[in-house]
Amino acid sequence: MGRAFSASTSAINPADRIDFWNAGSSRIGGVRAQSTSEVFDAEVTFRRLDQLSVYRLASTPHRVSANPLPSGSGKQLRLRYQQSGESMVFEGQRSIQLRPGEWMLANPHVPHAAVNKGDVSHLWLQLPCNSLTDTEIAAAHAGSPRISMSDKLG
Repeated sequence: MGRAFSASTSAINPADRIDFWNAGSSRIGGVRAQSTSEVFDAEVTFRRLDQLSVYRLASTPHRVSANPLPSGSGKQLRLRYQQSGESMVFEGQRSIQLRPGEWMLANPHVPHAAVNKGDVSHLWLQLPCNSLTDTEIAAAHAGSPRISMSDKLG
């Protein structure tokens, strides 16, 4: 199992936290955050398991934007599970409201943004899908972008 890496803004001067966060974020995810609260506070844990990447984020209210993954990064899919709080995610031409217990399939190859209106925590699972065709990946994104864990299976 891969080693976990964690980062937190708790020991950083409040005036420097967002810059600290964005500098570190560029190394593991390439997102750019903008605080929407008086004091920004966040913690992330990142772990790579072979070709799979797992992220856990907990933070105060903020907005985030990200460019698509670089073209040489291979085909990827991301699953996002909302643990607490609410987020509005904008991906390409769609917007998805996420509440606790819901998850979504995200396409990291298109620009995306999110607004986290209150304190939030969520899990990201990024997985390679090189064995899938472009048609299969498109079909996965054509379905419902949000699924509730309370939805019945089968």
